[in-house]
Amino acid sequence: MTRAGTTPYDTAFWQAALYRPETLLPADLGTARPADHATQPAPVKSYPGRPRFDLAAPALLLERTAHGADGLDGELLATLLHYSFGLVRHDLGPRSWPFHRAVASARCFYPTELYLCLPAGRQRPSGVYYFDPMHHQLVLLREQSGPATEAMAVLTSRFEKTGHRYGRYAPRLCAQEAGMVAGSVELVGRALGLRVSVDERTDAASALGPEQVDLAELLEPVGEQVMAVLRLADSDSGGTDTGAVELAQVLRSRNSGGWLFDPQPRPAPRAALDDIAQAVAATPLDSSCFVAVRAVAGLAQGIHRIDPASGALEPLREGPVVAALQHVGEIDGRVSMNYAAAGLVAYLAVPREQAELADGGDSFRRLHIAAGTAAHRISVAGARHGLATRIHNGYRAHRAEELLGLAGTGSTVVFQLAIGFAAPAPTFQLPVLF
Repeated sequence: MTRAGTTPYDTAFWQAALYRPETLLPADLGTARPADHATQPAPVKSYPGRPRFDLAAPALLLERTAHGADGLDGELLATLLHYSFGLVRHDLGPRSWPFHRAVASARCFYPTELYLCLPAGRQRPSGVYYFDPMHHQLVLLREQSGPATEAMAVLTSRFEKTGHRYGRYAPRLCAQEAGMVAGSVELVGRALGLRVSVDERTDAASALGPEQVDLAELLEPVGEQVMAVLRLADSDSGGTDTGAVELAQVLRSRNSGGWLFDPQPRPAPRAALDDIAQAVAATPLDSSCFVAVRAVAGLAQGIHRIDPASGALEPLREGPVVAALQHVGEIDGRVSMNYAAAGLVAYLAVPREQAELADGGDSFRRLHIAAGTAAHRISVAGARHGLATRIHNGYRAHRAEELLGLAGTGSTVVFQLAIGFAAPAPTFQLPVLF
C-alpha cells in the first residue's frame, strides 16, 4: 500500500491498467465470494471522540437561491454535499449492493472520501472537516482561528476500500470515481449558484485555511491519497444547469443498472443522445467522446464523434455496431456485457502520450479526473430520460482505439459507458432522506 501523500501512479501503471489489466487483477476475481458488503472495510470513517455536527435537511429541489450572510452553510451546504456524494438510496434484495450514493462506484465500495475546509458557520467553528455521508454529518478534524478564507473541498482515495477485491488494479477504479465525484460537486454546485473550480495541483491540500493545515497529517498514514482539490465560491452569474429545477429528482433516480447489466432492448430516445452530446460539450476538459449507436430513435446504427465545442454528432462509420463492440469487449474468449441490448455505448478518450510528457505518471490521475467529470455528466444526462449507465472496464483498449480511429494518435480510451433502459431488478429500493 502507498503512504499518504505518495502515489501508485507511474508510466508503468498506465500501461498495465489499460493494456494488461490481468497483470494487476487477482486471479480469483471472478470466483464466488461472500457478499462484498459483509467483508469490505467500513464504508465511512468513524473518528471516535471527534466533534460531530448534524447537517441541515437537504432541499428537495436544486435551484439557485439567495445565499445570504450564511454563505456556504445551512441548507446550501447540506444540499451540495448530499446530492454530490451523499447516501441517496438503500437497496434490499439478493445479490444487491445496499448503499448507493449520488455517484457510480465499482461494487459500491466508494473509496473516495470528501474533506472540507470551511469558514465558521452559525453552529460550527472554522476548520477542516470530514463529510460522513452515511450519517449526513460533518466531523471536525482540526479547528482553526484567523480570518475567513475560501471554502475548499478535497477528494482523496482510500485504495484498500477497492483493493480488497480488485488488488493492484484498484487505483484505476479509484481515479475514475474521484473524477466522477469532482464532476458531481461541480454539477450540483453550479445548479445551486456556486462556482466550483478544480485545482489540478494536489499540493493545494497542504495549506488549508488561515493556519495552512496540511491535510496529509490528518489522513490515514497508509493507502490514502489526495486526488483533487475543488474551490467553492459564490457565482457572479445565475448560470444554473439546464433542467436544474428537476435535477434533484434525476440524481436520486440515476443508477447503473442491476447486479448484471442486461438492459431492455428498447431504442433510446434521440433527445437523450442530444442531451448527452450537450453534456459532453459543456465539460471544459481535455477528453474526446465517441458514441456507438445501436438503437436510438430516428438514427441509423453507426459510430459518431461528439464535437467538443458544439455537441454536434460527426459520423465516423455507418452500419451495425454490435459485432465490433463485442470484439472490443472480448477478454479471454468471453464478452461480459450485453452490447446487443444497450441503446448506445460511449467511449471517453484522453491524450495519454502528450500528458505523460508533461506530467509523467501523475498524468494518470489528472486525465482520469477530467474524463470522470465527463462520465458523470453523461450518466446524469441519460438519467433525465430514464436510462441507466454502466461504466464497464471490460474492454481491450487497443481494440477500442482501432475501432474509433485513435490507433497511433497517442490517445487512450479510459471509460466505456453502456447506456440503456435497465431491466427491473429483484430489489426493494428505498430512497434515503435526512
